[in-house]
Amino acid sequence: MFTKTLTAGAVLTVLAGALLTAAPAHADPGAPGCTVLDATADHVHGLVVFDLTCSEPRDVVVDATAWHGSADDHERVDLQTVSKRVGAGERWSSALSFATDTTPSTDLISAQVLSWVDQGDTQERPAILATIDG
Repeated sequence: MFTKTLTAGAVLTVLAGALLTAAPAHADPGAPGCTVLDATADHVHGLVVFDLTCSEPRDVVVDATAWHGSADDHERVDLQTVSKRVGAGERWSSALSFATDTTPSTDLISAQVLSWVDQGDTQERPAILATIDG
């Protein structure tokens, strides 16, 4: 009986170790590896501009949406996404441009800047670096 308990305990220890070894890397929202230095959205000029730096390698995505209408009743006019693998110590500055003469008109542009240790890891949740509206 003692041998069976020891064997079961050893099996559980091995299984727990295997699960911990197989666990995916997750971006820590408290330490996302990147910092947004500046980010603005301007629906009048149709621009989203951002500037960020990373202290650790990260997959960074900027999702931006142009909206028509109010917060209670709005429809999407356009959606744009840009992404890049930003290395440790690198800086990434870029802009997304939206048409300003759309029908319906663009009344708001909202954007999020997100980072992942590995965006290909389907179990990893992104760290939200910035959320902007304008």
